[in-house]
Amino acid sequence: MALMGIPCKPVPKISTLFFQELCINNCSAKFIGGNQKIMTTFMDVQGKRQAQMYEEMEQKQQQQEQQQLQPQQSHAAALKQQQLDQLEQANAIIASKTDAQSADSNSESAKS
Repeated sequence: MALMGIPCKPVPKISTLFFQELCINNCSAKFIGGNQKIMTTFMDVQGKRQAQMYEEMEQKQQQQEQQQLQPQQSHAAALKQQQLDQLEQANAIIASKTDAQSADSNSESAKS
């Protein structure tokens, strides 16, 4: 065969297997690229979500610690108040005994 006097080589037929393989490779590349984008997005979102969950857990733990401390603090305050009351009672008893003793000593000195 010759075109305008230039000899041409016959063009080999490209098999349909080649086109099928190209199609499969192209689809696979698109699928892999899509999966990579999905995984990247997932990792970003998951990282943010885990950080948020961690902060929430820390807040809950702090609240629980505060709730546990409040009864202990109120109990300690009650004990302190009880001790103060007992000291006041003891001071009152001591003061009354001291007054009684001084009254007794005054009456004895008046008798002498």
